[in-house]
Amino acid sequence: NGISIVACKVANLDNINSYLQNGTNPESGIDLEPNPDCVVEDINMSNINTYNNNGPGFVSSAARVTLSNLHAYNNGTRGVWIASEGGHLFNNLFCYNNTEAGIYLGFSSKVYVNNAACNNNGLQGISVINCIEDIYVIACMLYSNTMQGLLISGATMTKWGISNSVIS
Repeated sequence: NGISIVACKVANLDNINSYLQNGTNPESGIDLEPNPDCVVEDINMSNINTYNNNGPGFVSSAARVTLSNLHAYNNGTRGVWIASEGGHLFNNLFCYNNTEAGIYLGFSSKVYVNNAACNNNGLQGISVINCIEDIYVIACMLYSNTMQGLLISGATMTKWGISNSVIS
């Protein structure tokens, strides 16, 4: 991984380029994944480029992640992969030409995706799989993906919304 954060209560990262990662799974540009008995939470990241990685561009099982101005492209799996609950805010994400989904939300809750463009991905623009509640897709452009622009599957969401978005 280009950057792995395995134990952290607060972090701010800005102007990061992470690319060409391979070898140890998940082979991602940026990996926020707590070690056993540790937490990773309250992570703020802006102006991030992650591309040409064997795995996802950005993967997180951390709590309360804010991503702004992220470009994730040409990655071997997903552009952005979130598998955690709790208070994520994503603004201005550009995820394209990834082998699988541009943005993948699995077993997540409280995720706000605002002003994202996901195109030319191998599967979906955004995948929402087995999520619980509070998933919002606002002002997004999801187009020219191999399968769906937006896939919602296995979800038991009690609160979710899509607004001001173009999905084709």
